[in-house]
Amino acid sequence: MLLAIGLTGAGSTVHAASDTLRFEKNTFFKEGQSLEAYAGSVIELGPGVLLLIEGSLCLEGSAEKPIRIINSDPENPGVGIQIQAQSADAAVKIRNVEFEDLTQALRFDPFWYRKEVILEQLHFQGSTSGEPVLYLGDPYIDRRWGRSIDLKVKDLLFVNNRSGMVVEAYGSPLVNYDFDQIHFRDNYFEGPEQALVHFDLYPDEPNPQDIGTFIFDRNRFEDDDYLISVGGNFEQELKIKSLAAETKEVSILDHRVDHRLAQLELIEIRPLETKEATDFKILKHVQDSIQMQIANVGQKNLMFTLLDEDDNSLEYELIRQKDHSWVIYTEGPAKFLELADGYRIILPKPDVSESLDSNEREDLPVYAEEEALDTTAAEENTALANLGNRVHNFFTKGTTPVNRWEVGIWGGGGMYGAGDIKPKFELVDNLVYIPSTIDWSFGAFAQYNFNTRFAAKASFYHTTISMHDLSSIGFFSGTAPLTGYDDEYQEVEMSPNSYPVNFITQIRSLELEGVWHLRQYQLKPNQKSKLIPSLGLSIGAFHFTPYRTVYTPQEPNESYLSYLSRVRENRYNLRDLGSEGQNFLPGAKPYSQIAVSTGLSFSTTWLFRNFSLKGEVKAVYTSTDYLDDFGPGLWFGGDRDAVRANQQLGDLPPKHLNSLTTPVDLPRENTFRSTDGLNDWYFQAHLGLSYFLDKPKEKPKLPNL
Repeated sequence: MLLAIGLTGAGSTVHAASDTLRFEKNTFFKEGQSLEAYAGSVIELGPGVLLLIEGSLCLEGSAEKPIRIINSDPENPGVGIQIQAQSADAAVKIRNVEFEDLTQALRFDPFWYRKEVILEQLHFQGSTSGEPVLYLGDPYIDRRWGRSIDLKVKDLLFVNNRSGMVVEAYGSPLVNYDFDQIHFRDNYFEGPEQALVHFDLYPDEPNPQDIGTFIFDRNRFEDDDYLISVGGNFEQELKIKSLAAETKEVSILDHRVDHRLAQLELIEIRPLETKEATDFKILKHVQDSIQMQIANVGQKNLMFTLLDEDDNSLEYELIRQKDHSWVIYTEGPAKFLELADGYRIILPKPDVSESLDSNEREDLPVYAEEEALDTTAAEENTALANLGNRVHNFFTKGTTPVNRWEVGIWGGGGMYGAGDIKPKFELVDNLVYIPSTIDWSFGAFAQYNFNTRFAAKASFYHTTISMHDLSSIGFFSGTAPLTGYDDEYQEVEMSPNSYPVNFITQIRSLELEGVWHLRQYQLKPNQKSKLIPSLGLSIGAFHFTPYRTVYTPQEPNESYLSYLSRVRENRYNLRDLGSEGQNFLPGAKPYSQIAVSTGLSFSTTWLFRNFSLKGEVKAVYTSTDYLDDFGPGLWFGGDRDAVRANQQLGDLPPKHLNSLTTPVDLPRENTFRSTDGLNDWYFQAHLGLSYFLDKPKEKPKLPNL
């Protein structure tokens, strides 16, 4: 749901109390105006969209319900939020906010003075542009009036980014700095001389500057692996109170690398504490193998995918040992280890000078005998984990949530699958043929789109199929000679065509279908429509009743519609007739009215914003052999007179009863109707229209600011 927005001139506020606030173009909030959002809300940015803030900004999420700032189109990221200009009475408060996959999530441009800035409990993830994810430019304070800034930057987490944080003019007079608990994990840098954190010290500030705790966990660099760099002159100094890292050797860029830079002092270097360590710790990466430790070992921790630099999945084998595990893979080299939730661990470059040969792999140590693992169970767990991971990736990789309902209607035709009764023109071994007839089929459906690839659909259909029925909407051809089988199962021609056993069957079905979209089932912000092919697999249950029409000629001066109406009065329920003696043979009962089915479909959707046009073709295989009232038993149970005596159709005109029960010439009474016993199937083709129940509303019209 898109929230209503109220904005009326100076001093006004745009705020989202819940749900989603969307911006499809760059939006400018002048001094005196404010953008506000609270716990659980989502801010969506269209491609390249930037929110420019000259007034106040208040994004107050909670630990349980953080605010999320995301892209409306995952393939075309928005830029982010930019704070600029002086606003003496305004504040910036951003707490418990998640920034996802933006170009530059948060930027404080030079000349951004505010009396208070709080950045607390923030999560930055997935920025791949190379621009600083968080950029704090020089605030340029007007010291003539003694103004100051309370600047608090605390509890920040940067993960899976291609850049980090830049702070300019650190140590500026009249700025009360509070930087602490800033955590960088699994970030990846490709360029030379880049650092995860860079501080430029305020010019001509001789006093040492202090800063709180930094945590660095499993970050990777293509070239220089600097965690922190500092700018300024060689007489200046920046002190970091505490730094936690995987190793005691911390690479920093300061005057020891370039004598023109300021000095950086690490007061305490400590190992990562348990609460800061992640589940996977990479110990070694050689040419085709990865040695790692897995903390809190459990089934969920084994759910991962290996990817190369082009995001192609790599096959691997996981070998569990007492205190670590080996991942043996082929092809490659592997560059990322991606967990089931999409989180990526960037692997160190493989050491090509070292590898495990086949003998070493066979000799990999396992638990000591007294601590032996159940290797069979371990292998089963690994296989299940790999299978579960592949299934999860198949359903979620490259997708974004949609979570939209659409309802619609179908209209089209149904066609018998040419089982026991054959059409006249068979082209390729009963696989391709010209149908005898096509009848009406229609229905309604409700479809829930989980994400941009997968949906579930519940459908109701009323479908009619027939063979040689003169009242069908499409009568294309006659039928092939009707055959039977004698007691030695030799084929016998019963009639030159199947008109004597014509049928028309009405099917009312309920189906549940899984749908896989072959293209993203979502429009980009600048798209008006899109064509999307899909595949479907369904299961269902249906009620059916076959009928036969006793032929009567059209009378002179009788209209065709009147004739069809009279023909329909001569339709009789074939289940009640008992064509194989079901009504009188001991233990034989009429076949069930209920059957189940499974179906395969191909559909095409022409997707618009609030509705879609659809077309589908579908093949349905059923659990019954009696859609056509034609099973593998004897004609009339071997006793035509008994069928006539026990028919359940009420009082029939003699000529109608005779027509229903003497349609063919029987060479002998024990002639079989069929021998294959294959269940029946049918086809459907529909055109449809659907409507989205939770359609997106028009984007809000903001005034010219």
